[in-house]
Formats: sequence, structure tokens, C-alpha cells
Amino acid sequence: MKKNLRKVAAFAAAAVMVSGCVMTVRAEPAAVNGVVFDAEYYAAHNPDVVAVFGADAGVLFQHYMAFGQAEGRLPYEMEDKTSSDAVSAEDAARNAMYALQEAYPDGTRWNNDNYYAWNGGIYAGGYGCAGFAFMLSDAAFGTARARVYHDAGEVRTGDIARLDGDRHSVIILEVHPDSVTVAEGNFNNAVHWGRKISRSELAKADYFLTRY
Repeated sequence: MKKNLRKVAAFAAAAVMVSGCVMTVRAEPAAVNGVVFDAEYYAAHNPDVVAVFGADAGVLFQHYMAFGQAEGRLPYEMEDKTSSDAVSAEDAARNAMYALQEAYPDGTRWNNDNYYAWNGGIYAGGYGCAGFAFMLSDAAFGTARARVYHDAGEVRTGDIARLDGDRHSVIILEVHPDSVTVAEGNFNNAVHWGRKISRSELAKADYFLTRY
């Protein structure tokens, strides 16, 4: 662990700026590019990281995105750790997906010429919208196996919905009482983040894929 931290020290030391904004240490978690992160909490609970990188909030955020979440480090304090496993799992999935937004911002070309090989197991991979959803799914869940379900009331962050007569895939970023927020590829031949789909429209989905 310490060896890996030293190897990436130079990378983290250059990461004070995060997507154009400077993070400051604060007691409450803040959302940066959709990722909820509390630098003060992260520093207090990861002294080994601070010993190598220091306590700069921007550097700690970059460490969490590059290494911490994969190592199981929490980005902020969970109020009820004994009963919030599902919440923390969804937060981790959400953070992992949003971490790709900088590399694939709105308008990035992504159509049926783009293919991605999937780790989910049900399909070998997909083109266009399916491929983009599979890429974000792998970022969130690694090699976890997927399963199919049909109840729109069960959707969770990171699930994939197959819509429009089995012609379009979206991946769910946020779950709200009356809608969901999604990311998708091949939306007018490009990547799109943040479209909201109502619960009534979601209920018309052909099926859903989950890796929980």
C-alpha cells in the first residue's frame, strides 16, 4: 500500500485544482462534479494517505477518485453505517460513474461505431448506447455479474434501463421520487449526462440490468 502511494505521489501533488475549481476543507461533504466528498473526514480517517500526500483537499479528492474508492475508503461519514450498506454502495457507484464525466463530457462523439466489451456477463459487449452504459457499469461495479429484472420500482443507481422497444440503453445516475437522472451514449450521436426520465416513462422500460 505505502509503495503504491509513493509511486503516485508526484501525480497527486500536481492535482490541487479539480476541474477548474479549488476545493477547500469543510466539515460537511461537498459535491464536486457530482461526487460527494468530505476532505476533512477523508484526512482524519486516512492518516496513511495524509502522511504521504499531505492534507490539501484537492489532492485528497484526486487520491480518492484514483485509488481510495477502489480500496474501500469512504468519501464522507455515513450516518448509519450498520444499516446503510445499500446507500454506501450506491454512493460508490455514482462516484465511479461521474468520475468518467471529465473524459467523456456532454457532446463527446459516441454512436453505433463505438463498441465496449462488458464485464457484466449477460452480454459480451455492446455498440452505441449499450456500449456507453456498459462502460459506466464496469466503472461502478468492476467484474460483478449482472442480472435482469422488470420492476421499475426497484431501480438503483448504476442500473441500466433498456427503453424504446429494446432500442436504447441508459444508465441511472440518480434516483428521485418522481424521476431518475441518467447518462447515455448515442443520444443524437453523442454522450449526454443529466437527462431526467419520469417514473411513468421508466415503467415502460423493456427490462433492467443490475449488478447489486
